Amino acid sequence: MSLRQIKHIGSVGRFRACAAEGDVTLKKYTLIFGENGRGKTTLCSILRSLQNDDPAIVIGRKTLGDGRDPNIVLAFESGQILFKGGQWNTPHTKLRIFDAQYVAENVYFGDGIGTDQRRNLCRVMLGRDGVVLAQAYDEADAAITLKNNEIRDVRKHLMTHVQTHQIDDLTALTEDPAIDEKIEAKAREVEGLKEIDNLRTRSVLQAVEFPKLPTRLEKILDKTLEDVSRNAEASVRKHLAAHDMEGHENWLSTGMSYAKKDECPFCGQSTKGVDLIAAYTAYFNETYTAFKQELEQYTQLPARHYSDDRIEVAVSRIASDNSDASCGRLVGDDSLTAVDRCGPPESRATSCPPRHPWC
Repeated sequence: MSLRQIKHIGSVGRFRACAAEGDVTLKKYTLIFGENGRGKTTLCSILRSLQNDDPAIVIGRKTLGDGRDPNIVLAFESGQILFKGGQWNTPHTKLRIFDAQYVAENVYFGDGIGTDQRRNLCRVMLGRDGVVLAQAYDEADAAITLKNNEIRDVRKHLMTHVQTHQIDDLTALTEDPAIDEKIEAKAREVEGLKEIDNLRTRSVLQAVEFPKLPTRLEKILDKTLEDVSRNAEASVRKHLAAHDMEGHENWLSTGMSYAKKDECPFCGQSTKGVDLIAAYTAYFNETYTAFKQELEQYTQLPARHYSDDRIEVAVSRIASDNSDASCGRLVGDDSLTAVDRCGPPESRATSCPPRHPWC
């Protein structure tokens, strides 16, 4: 029941109309060889179609552009078997085909058989030259794969910065030897623009108000009590010194306002004819009282205008203004030096923000 001859193959793969010529009887061992794409796999597919009685295998290999249906004639010891009209006339299952498809269907390699595995199963190199060529081919193939991976990675990185259609224009750019300096200059420019935006968003400096000095303070300090006699003044100062009361005229002045009807408000004795009381009366007259009241009013001004709360508000505003205007840096002499970020003076008219502190 073995195959004896392949008499005819028509409209299957590369076999448009192949007919046997001469003695083509198959022996116990017959070698069929040829270049890739010459039909060796097609022969195996024809025999597998007959073995499995599966006409679809042959129909799937129908010659492209050939309007005729596949036609096959095989000679066995029992007679001829024909493929005609899209089917085999007699099934023949006692065939065994050992090729790459058989290995793929019957041998387990990992989770599956890929293209590389099939290629290795079919590749047998004979001779030293063939081995060298095979090794050179593998090295070239690995280098191509590595380079393709590099190209893919670079393209992926470029696409995060430019559009797909701009990649060719980007790669066509010529190398600029000063590109690093230009990038650094643009980076400084960007930082300057950010600083300008910060300055534009800052609040206006707050005015610090200081209370004005009293307009009549100098006149008050220069004022004298012309209506007070020298004797009365000398008596009062002598009495104050004798009792360690210098600077406490206010205490005596207050007491005199309660000395009425020539009677001491403390002991109840009569003060009539007492020279010291007369000196008090002459010293603490109406002119003194008016001067004292005016002086007391000006004495209250520092407490009202220069209180701790007012000073704290002024200090806070000064600190806030310094913070808003701080575009400078401290140098060696501990003085504040402004770092002008707006370029040369001739360019400031257009480059400075509205409230730049140094332009």
